[in-house]
Formats: sequence, structure tokens, C-alpha cells
Amino acid sequence: MRFNLYRILRCNTLYLFSLIVTTLALSLGSITSGRSYASASDSNQQPSSVTGRVTDEVGDPLTGVTVSIKGTSYAVSTDIDGYYRLQDVPADATVTFSFSGMKYQEIAVSGQMSINVVMLPDVINMDEVVVVGYGTQKRATVTGSVASIQHAEIVQTKNENPLNTLTGRVPGLRVRQQNSEPGVFGTSIDIRGMGNPLVIIDGVPRDNIQRLDPNDIESISVLKDASAAIYGVQAANGVVLVTTKKGAADNTFNMDYSGSMIWQTMAGMPHTISAADYIRLTNELDMNRVNGDGTWRYSQELLDEFLSGERQSTNWNDAVFRNSAPQGQHNLSISSGNSRTQYFTSLGYQFQESFFNSDRGFDYDKFNLRANLTSKLTDDLTFDLKTNATTDQRNRTQFSSNDIIRATWRQISIDPIYANNTAPYYYHTTISEANNPVAWIDQDYVGYIRYQNRSFQSSASLNYQAPFLEGLSAEVFYSYDYNNNQEKNYSQAYEQFRYDESTGTYGTYLMSSPSSIRRDFGEQMLSIYRFSLRYERTFNNSHHINAVAVHEGRRQEGDGFYASRQLRLDLDELFAGDADNQLAYMDPNQRYEYAYQSYIGRLNYDYKGKYLLEAALRADGSSRFPSNARWGFFPSASFGYRISEEGFWKNSFLDIINNLKLRASYGRMGDDSGLNYQFVSGYSYPATATFFGGNFINGAASTGIPNLGITWMESDMFNAGFDMEMWDGMLGVTFDVFRRNRSGMYAYRGDVSSIIGALLPQENLNSDRSEGYELALNHRGTVGNVSYTIGGNLALTRISNRTVVRAADRSHYHNWRNNSQNRYTNIWWGMEAGGQYRSFAEIAEFPVYSSRNELPGNYYHKDWNGDGIIDDMDRHPMGFGPQPLLNYGITGSLSYKGLDFFMLWQGAGMANVYYNEILRQPLWSGYDNTHDRFLDRWRPVDPHANPYDQQTEFIEGRYPMPGSPYPGSESEFSVYNNRYIRLKNAELGYTLPATAIRWVGIRSARVSVGGYNLLTFSPVDFVDPEHPQDQGGYMYPLNRTYNVSLSCKF
Repeated sequence: MRFNLYRILRCNTLYLFSLIVTTLALSLGSITSGRSYASASDSNQQPSSVTGRVTDEVGDPLTGVTVSIKGTSYAVSTDIDGYYRLQDVPADATVTFSFSGMKYQEIAVSGQMSINVVMLPDVINMDEVVVVGYGTQKRATVTGSVASIQHAEIVQTKNENPLNTLTGRVPGLRVRQQNSEPGVFGTSIDIRGMGNPLVIIDGVPRDNIQRLDPNDIESISVLKDASAAIYGVQAANGVVLVTTKKGAADNTFNMDYSGSMIWQTMAGMPHTISAADYIRLTNELDMNRVNGDGTWRYSQELLDEFLSGERQSTNWNDAVFRNSAPQGQHNLSISSGNSRTQYFTSLGYQFQESFFNSDRGFDYDKFNLRANLTSKLTDDLTFDLKTNATTDQRNRTQFSSNDIIRATWRQISIDPIYANNTAPYYYHTTISEANNPVAWIDQDYVGYIRYQNRSFQSSASLNYQAPFLEGLSAEVFYSYDYNNNQEKNYSQAYEQFRYDESTGTYGTYLMSSPSSIRRDFGEQMLSIYRFSLRYERTFNNSHHINAVAVHEGRRQEGDGFYASRQLRLDLDELFAGDADNQLAYMDPNQRYEYAYQSYIGRLNYDYKGKYLLEAALRADGSSRFPSNARWGFFPSASFGYRISEEGFWKNSFLDIINNLKLRASYGRMGDDSGLNYQFVSGYSYPATATFFGGNFINGAASTGIPNLGITWMESDMFNAGFDMEMWDGMLGVTFDVFRRNRSGMYAYRGDVSSIIGALLPQENLNSDRSEGYELALNHRGTVGNVSYTIGGNLALTRISNRTVVRAADRSHYHNWRNNSQNRYTNIWWGMEAGGQYRSFAEIAEFPVYSSRNELPGNYYHKDWNGDGIIDDMDRHPMGFGPQPLLNYGITGSLSYKGLDFFMLWQGAGMANVYYNEILRQPLWSGYDNTHDRFLDRWRPVDPHANPYDQQTEFIEGRYPMPGSPYPGSESEFSVYNNRYIRLKNAELGYTLPATAIRWVGIRSARVSVGGYNLLTFSPVDFVDPEHPQDQGGYMYPLNRTYNVSLSCKF
């Protein structure tokens, strides 16, 4: 177990503050434990107790159902067996029953003392409260394209990154896991392919969603259309709203534990070939000489030594990587509450080790501590406090995972790991610039880098319900976030060796000398204040109005610097370094200050929940712009029509569709990302340097012409769709079609620096369009005692350039070829694959000119334009870029009494990927090792034969003979269709009978086994299809995981 008490004790004082808040919450909970609520009526009838049991449609008890008296704040929850008890209930009161995923119910007491309820599943829960911008709404009255996912769905996926729990679940939300390196968070998200969304956590823009504990998350909402416009600036790419848990006013003390032990294995990791195969391929490469003068690089005797076992081949993959690595997640939470005070606090711990075969190298540890408190100070005044502290540490050696994987794949299997096979004399390898990767994974030998991040996030608010005007409330809100990140980089000089058998001595190669130490420090602060007025009221039981007005201010600051020294002492501290060569520097991008002012207004109106209207306006002022262009105005409007609420609908055969809502929205959003006070002129220092009189003199460079004309990028978003529910929830359908027109995109007209000594400023020049559709289907049913659900979603997005300002090209053809205006982006232009030559006769008779160095097995392309020449003029649109345009997910679940099963299939399409270097061809540099897939190759039957002799017989294969030309990214042979479908997640769980565990003080317990990235089907069969092409494809692999989990409620 990697649990380390010291890691808890070393957490900074921010944790102490959270602990104090937790203690305060517990104290307030005990002080205000007396229940208080207002009667729903002025009835003089004698109150009494009401008891009962809540079950699902197959008779199984439902635990945690909220049972309340309508019109009051008094509520309780059902226990493990589904029972509840309400006290002091007026005889004419109404009792409500609500539970996530079930239909909301209201039952009049009418003097009853026992009320048993059967709750039915609700695929589209119209009474579910959905978090939207600056508030909540019932799903029935939402007019925008808003999707949400609840806590129970989030924790079904056991993963190190909360973003990965969203994969395949939300239509239009594209989640791409590019690697699983501990602590790197190699997952990207976007909404409808439009770029990084704005993430709001508990009402505050924050960028640490990947560091959240999934057990702390209550819900996640995704605003995909004009509903995001209320966030104005930076909302052009959509908004993700994260809401964390709060305590419930159910007079129940809850202590919950959830934990998972996880075993990781590598998904799609290529393997290199043995020494014997390397000798064969290398000799074939050297024989592949068109002049017939090829010779073997390695002798038959050396080959025989490896074949007989006299010499051992080095398996660099096995030396560097291990087959599995552990990972764990644990969370303990305490929550409770009554009608006056509710609190929730939790402590979470996560660790993850890497696939590298080293006890000291790459790993990650994280602690989360959260305390949320809500308390009614008076009947009209409510105080809300949320705090969260996180500390984590990521460790790696002096060399990145990309460098290590590249070195591992490149090292030839003839070379040993250790000189003379004697540890610890690391061998100085043939591929010297790649170095010995086994040494690189040992931080005690080569040094380390430690990344530490500590953050504290807080928000507090006071909400006042005006007693003099029903429905009027005012709120004051303030938040303060502080983030501190530090890096300690210790580069240790180390040695590699070669052994001289004639003298019995080791030759030494000194690497990374001299040793050095570097310390980096950075901090970021964010503060927000907000004043809001809200008025919500229903008139004549028909006209419902919800209006909100907000004034908000935000300030962001950042700072950072680093210092480094070359070391004189064998000690990894700055004071042990040489002052003569010390360096201190500050990255200008780390030092910043931004401020925003905003005024926001929104009005929601609905008539009997049937005719729906929402209108909003936001005015944003940004310090990044000059005073004449500082303010932007972002309006939005949306409409909805629940036609299924019409009388003619309910009284006809159409009533099988019990809910049909038509909706449309339009909104304008802004974006100021990437701008840094361009209206201010100045100088960059130091910019250039030279020697004067033997002295090193720093220079300064102009930052450019002051840019007074720059302003916001603007995005106009249109969305139309419908939500439909049939047969009382047995079938649910949601469909959206959308278009975003973005204008005023930042670009430069050209480079005139050599003429006027400065670059032209950025301008609002270009524009583009994103458009597509989304579809989601859900079905639920019951067969005997078995309940099941099936769901699926599909999203397609295409992006095209509308305006691209560029200079005219050198010819009409090049203007056509290089012009991207009014064309789709993410398009791959390539040459179409024709096939492989099968014989010398086919080469001789080929209708298009072939060079003299063509061999059987070599690739050829089609003459697309029919001009008798295969060249660049044959390139045409053939595929797509690496970002998938089509994304989909399929979910299914089964439950039978205490057993439950869930699975999620996720897939993507309309994407192509190109890998370079070792992933593209065998023996990439002529000396590197080769992946085993290239063993399936064309080569002469007789390895000594001249391959260019037309009498030579060949063994056929999938790939050309080593040494033959391998085309690049222009060819269909080297670009792969990386569509895929995979079993992303599966889980089988069992809830233990309450009678079997109650005697040990456990109210409920569930055990489960599951997996992540379990099965994958794709034309890309040599790496994982999500493996990115960046950095030559030498990325840390994705993980396939298996877990055993336990969740208990005490």
C-alpha cells in the first residue's frame, strides 16, 4: 500500500482551514439539530406520523429516496430497506417522493398514517433539476441544448481522470484519452468540435476538473448552444458546469466509503524484434542496392550464435516495461443535515504507478479534502460555504516518457543492457543519441523531476429571501482560489560503458555532465465577487416567471520564476551549486494580470409549462482590450413548445407520446483567449544579445505596433431540436441540429518587419462555421424481476473556413490547391493507393513510368488525374484529420434483485492518422530496431540473392522489402483510417443483503468488479486507435484496467 502518513502531514495550512470548516459544520449541525418547518396550510387538524416503504417496479427497496412535505423544508430519506418515517404531518398535507432516475410523485395524506409507494423509472425525468448558467431549472422547461450526467453514472467508471468518466455518455461532448501517464492528465475534451470549453465548478471558472475526486461530484451539465451565452466571454466553445455534493436535510448521519484497487495493463503497445530477426532485416536492407553491390552487414556466424542461444537477444521492451502496474482510489465522506444546516465533507486519496519497470521513476499521488456547508442563519438568511484543497505530486526521471519510449523502440536487440552483461555498468548503445533506456528509468542514476501542485479553492455566499415580496431573493457571493505549483529538476551526471575484452577494462562515457539543479515556482490567483437579484413566482397557477440580474467582477493574477545552478557537491539542493554559473529567469507569460466586469440579465417565462421563453443579455468588459473596444454585448434567446401538454394531444392517439418538446435557440458569445494587452506598446527584454568589447550585452526588441483596433472574436450559435418521451418513458429521443458562425478570428495580414522593424498587429480578419447534428435514444423495460436500459448517442460535426485572408499564390492551380476558404477543415489530401507490384513483369508493363529501383512488393499509386505521371498533382481530398468528426456511445444495464450490470461501448470515425519514424517503416534510420509487424514483408527466398536480378524469387508479405521507399503523409499507404469501437467500461456489482451486514454497523454495501478499455476493434491494429500522432507517436500508452471496488454506507 502506497499510503504515506507523511504526505498527509506535509499538506499545507490550507488543509487546516478546511478541517476547521468541517468542525464548524459538525458543530452547527448539532447546535441546530432541532427540526423546524412551516406548515403547508393553516389547518387545525391534529398532526400525526406517516410511515411507509418505497420500492421499485419489481418490488426491490429503494434506498435514499427523498420524502418530504410539500411546501416545507422538512425531508427524510428512506433507509436500506426502503422504509421512512415523517413526524408531525398535517392531515391535509401532501407528501412528495423524489429519486434520481425515477418519476417524481406527490400523494395527498388525507388522514393516512401509512403510505407505500412504487416508483417507476423515468428515462427523461421532466422534474429533474438541471444546473444551468447562474441557477437551476426543471428539465421540462429547459429550452436550450443541455445535457447532464449524475453522480451515480460518473462513478461507474473507475479511472484516474474524471473527464474519462464522460466518454461516450453525452452527445456532442468529445473526450479523447491520448495517454495515461500518471499525473499528466492526457485527456482532452471539446463540445461539438469547437475547442476547449469553459469549465465552471460550483459557479467559478476553474481549470482543475481533472484533479477533482469523482466521488465529490454531484452532477455535470454541458451547455452546448445559446444557453452558454450567459457566460459571455470565453463561452464560445460551450460550457461545462460541475456541481459538487452538499448535505441533505434528512436528519440522517451518513458516513460513506468507496474504494477501488485497480490493475493497469498497456493497451496497444508495439514490440520490437529479436536479434536474429534484426540481423535478417538489416542484411536485407543492405542487399537492397539497385546496382547489385549489396552485402550483408552482419555475418552468418553472428546470426547462428543468436539462433542457437549461444548469445542472448535483448528484449528492450521487457527490460523497460512491466506487464501491469497498480493504481488505487479511496474516498471517505461524512454528511448530514436538518432543515437548518447541512454539511458534506470528504477526504480522497489516489495513487497511480507507471508501466516503467522501475520502483523509483514515474508515479503520482493526490489528496483531496472538501468541506461544503449550508446553514440557515435566520428564516430568511442562508449562508453557503464551499472549500476544497488539493495537493498532488508527480514524479518522473530526468527523461520524459516520450524520450524513453523512443529510445526503447530504437535500441537494437544485439546490444546488451549492461556492458559485459554485468550490472550496473549500463551499456553505451549503438544508437547513441537515443541512449540506454534502462538507465533512463532509474531516477537514482540519472536524476529526477518532481512536480508539486497545491491548490485551495473557496467560495462563500449569503442568500436573503425577502419576506416582504414573495419570490424575491438577493445574494452576495465571493470566491478566492490560490494555486501553487513547484518543480524540482535534478539532472545527475551518469556514466555508460563499453567493455574491452582484450584488456578486461570498461571504457567510460560521461553523460549529462555536470550535474545541475533547477527550482521552478509559479502561483495563480483568482477572485470573483458577484451580486445578484432573483425573482421567481407563479401567478394564477399558470404564469411562471424566473428573472435574475447579476453584476460580477473577476480578477486573475499569475507569477513565476526559476533558478538553476551547476552542482559542485553530490547534493540535490541549490545551495550546493556553483554561483559562477547560476541562472535566474522569469517567463513573461507567467506574469499576468487580467480583470473583467460583467452585467448579466435573464428572464424565463412559461405558461403552464407549455409555452417556454428565455431571453438573456450579458455585457462583458475586459482589461485585455483598449478602452474604445473594451465592452462586448452577448444576447441570447430560446423558445420551447411542449405540444404534448395541449388538450388535443392528450385526448388523441398521440398520447402515446407523453412528452414532446420542440425548441430553438440563438445566442452570441465572445472569445478573448490568446490576447495580451496588444494595445500597449513596449519592448521585450532580453530579446537578442551580442558581444561588445568582450562583454555579453542583452538587447531589447519592440513588441510591435500598438493595436487599438483589436476586439472580441464573436460566435453566433443557432440550435434547433426536440425532446420526446413515449409510452411513459419506455422510449426517449433527443435530436439537435446546430450551426456556429464565428467571425473576427485573430490573424496577421503579413510580415513587414524587415521594412518597418515590427510585425503588423493581429486583426479580426477570418471566420469559420461549425455545423452538425446530435441524436440520443434511450429505452427501458422490465421482464419479470429483471430491469434493463439501453441507450445510445451519436454526434457529427463539420467545420469549414468561410473567410481566410491570404496573399495570392503564384498560379491559378496553386490558388486552388492552397486556398482553404469556403472549404472544410480537417481534410487530408493524399495520393490513392494502387497496390503492390507482384512481379518484375508487372513493373515493366506498368502504364505509368516506374523508376529502376522498383522491386516486387513495392507500393505504387494511382494516376488520379490521368496525365500518365504519378506526382504531387495526383493528390486530392481522401480523408480527414486526426480529430474524429463522428463520435458515438452505446450504454446498457441490467438489474436483478441485488445484482446489477453496466456496460458502455464508445466509438469514433471520420478520422485519419499518420505515424512517422519507427511506426512508419522498418529500420527507420538504417540502424534502428523495428516493430514486429514489419516481419511480414517481401524478401528474396535466397537471402544472398540480388533482389534486382529478375530471376530472383520472392516471399510475399504485407510490407515492401527493407530498404524500399516508404511514402510519407502524402500516401494512403502511410495514413490509416483510425475509426474504432471499444468496450470502454463494464461493471458487475452486487449489493449485499442488509440483514447480512447490519450486525457490523454497515447500513449498505456493494462490491463490484469492472474494467476500462477492455476490447477494441479498429483497422489500426499495431497501436491503440486513440494513440496520437504527435511527437512521432512516442506517447505513453493508454491503460487497460481491471478493478475490484467496494462502497459502504455506515
